[in-house]
Amino acid sequence: MRQEKVFVPHNECWVASGACFEEGRCLQRCQPNLSAPKANSELATAIRLLKELRNYTLMFRSMTCYADGTTIDNAVKEAADLIERNSP
Repeated sequence: MRQEKVFVPHNECWVASGACFEEGRCLQRCQPNLSAPKANSELATAIRLLKELRNYTLMFRSMTCYADGTTIDNAVKEAADLIERNSP
């Protein structure tokens, strides 16, 4: 029996084309390679920025025709859950 390396994308993978499978490696660097302290710092910054973007999106909801059930609506709801789970 021959052993082969099999590429399995990370949960963070956002490439939908399947090119990573064809190449057998991650092509878009979807999973950052950071030390734990640096990752924690970067995550805190990302959550703060996500909170600002969410608030901005909600403020301009009527101008952007932002409607319940749209992709952006789902993203904003998921962002709110992430922010709530990770805010002190």
